[in-house]
Amino acid sequence: MGARATGLFAPAARPLAIAAVLLLLLGGLYVFWLRDLPLFRVEQLRVVGLTTGQADQIEGDFARAGRKMTTLNLDRAQLERVAARYPVIRSFTAEARFPDGLRIDIDERLPGVVLEDASDRRVPVAADGFLLEGVDATDLPVIEVEVLPTGDRLTDADALSAIRVAAGAPPPLGTAIERVDVVAGEPIEVLLRGGVRLLFGDDSGLDQKWAAVAAVLADAGGEGLSYIDVSLPERPVAGGLGAGARKR
Repeated sequence: MGARATGLFAPAARPLAIAAVLLLLLGGLYVFWLRDLPLFRVEQLRVVGLTTGQADQIEGDFARAGRKMTTLNLDRAQLERVAARYPVIRSFTAEARFPDGLRIDIDERLPGVVLEDASDRRVPVAADGFLLEGVDATDLPVIEVEVLPTGDRLTDADALSAIRVAAGAPPPLGTAIERVDVVAGEPIEVLLRGGVRLLFGDDSGLDQKWAAVAAVLADAGGEGLSYIDVSLPERPVAGGLGAGARKR
């Protein structure tokens, strides 16, 4: 019988074993040294997708966090802590740009309405109920409330219904909304800037109700109407000063 190989590895397996050890060493070198070299420290930061007046502040906070990282070792948790301080940020993605760049793409929450209390204090609110303190809210529909909410998110069911009504308006009508009136147990009413009052009832079937509003306004040309009742969108009722109710 031929001589048997001795030692830990057979001669044919030794090159593979050596290669495996080298790979482990290189992996350790990357984990514990190479990925944190100053050469790869984030120096060039670009934040995309912000339109809010807080953009400079948000970009500065991301930049300060990014300078503690390298493009080979991004700290996602640290970036998420920055984003969590700003309700205007719905979500974000971070992409390293070798050797020292970082791009952050923001999915931004936009204000849909403004809450206004009895003291005329205002706070913008996104369609999903998040409060957007400090965000510009010019020419947005107003929802009057007794007391402005605290915390990060609106929880009042009636106010949330009013927001859904305003957010459901198609673009030409959305910009024409002046105010949304909602009182607990009462039907939701929308006042357009031209003075026409829309009676919605509740926040169900909003696509159909807004379509009925658009159809009535198109038929009447917006002339002489004081209200449009779309609580039953399949049978909208419109009325004007000095005129009886009109069914479409």
